[in-house]
Amino acid sequence: MMKKFLGILVLGLLWYSSANSGYKEGRQFFEFAKHVNGTTIYKGSSTKLEYAEDGALMKCRSQDPYAESDPDGCILVDKTGIPLGETQITEKKETKKKEKNRLQKKIPMDKCKELGFTKGTEDFADCVTIMLSKQ
Repeated sequence: MMKKFLGILVLGLLWYSSANSGYKEGRQFFEFAKHVNGTTIYKGSSTKLEYAEDGALMKCRSQDPYAESDPDGCILVDKTGIPLGETQITEKKETKKKEKNRLQKKIPMDKCKELGFTKGTEDFADCVTIMLSKQ
């Protein structure tokens, strides 16, 4: 009975992971930054949201003439240059959290595949469950 429950749980996790894997290779995040006193918008891109944000802010700090005297004046904006509000920043943080959770589930599955377990089998489900419990 317990094995069936664990199997169902792991299969649910596998299904959830594959259904919500919107951050696969090839997906690019684009983030924008500008200095509060400037008009130039700097774009950062990466397959990871935080790297895209960091890239945009680093470009602003290194290239914007206003950033020489005030590097902290570089802020995240939308693509039209309007500063991001608290709601948008909160949504970005939630997206980062979801990506982290997805990766935490993916790593044990990849490790079990490396160990030779076949995805979809009861042994694979047991392996993933053990790996998840060790995190």
